[in-house]
Amino acid sequence: MRLDGPLVGLRVQRTPEQLQGGAVDFEAEWGTVDYRSRDSGVMNGSPRLRTSTAVFIGPPTASIWPRPGLALTTEWTDLRGLTSSGSPGYERFNRSLWLLGQWRVAPLSRPERPATFQAGVLLAGWHDSYLSQAGDYTDVTNHQRRGFALALDAPWAFEGWQGSLGLRVQRYADSDLQLSRRLGLVFEPANRSVDIRLSVHY
Repeated sequence: MRLDGPLVGLRVQRTPEQLQGGAVDFEAEWGTVDYRSRDSGVMNGSPRLRTSTAVFIGPPTASIWPRPGLALTTEWTDLRGLTSSGSPGYERFNRSLWLLGQWRVAPLSRPERPATFQAGVLLAGWHDSYLSQAGDYTDVTNHQRRGFALALDAPWAFEGWQGSLGLRVQRYADSDLQLSRRLGLVFEPANRSVDIRLSVHY
């Protein structure tokens, strides 16, 4: 299966003194995505909501030692309804805890804002599939234990406007197996996502 579509979001960052130059970073993104599958058909305009709350300690560094951080991400996708082939869909909700490292990328940085490269390793993930919405099945929560995330964020400025341009890649490995009535053992297969991000700062 494949999901494509634009999201619009808000990002808020704060720098509490207790974090020694670090930051608390919150993002929320909302939009609709189009579902496509060779087996199940097409479903357009499905709502999606993603959030990310990250805490970093210390300022971004250009040394080999990263700025450490921890992040909790969530992702909800509403695929309820029927696809073009008549297959029923259901809601999906993911919660993931990540260990992060962030570096300053000096060649892409501006005096007022650094460019950053970020790498994350999945500590634990939980993927809820509300299968009961698609038939006489039981809902399952699959546990995800392997994954990684990479992100590059570079600032830009033009005629008084400023913001950042970014690229984010994320991948999960196969989850564990969970039992659902009438379906037997089910799992969340390995998947990846690629995001191109354009932001304007206020």
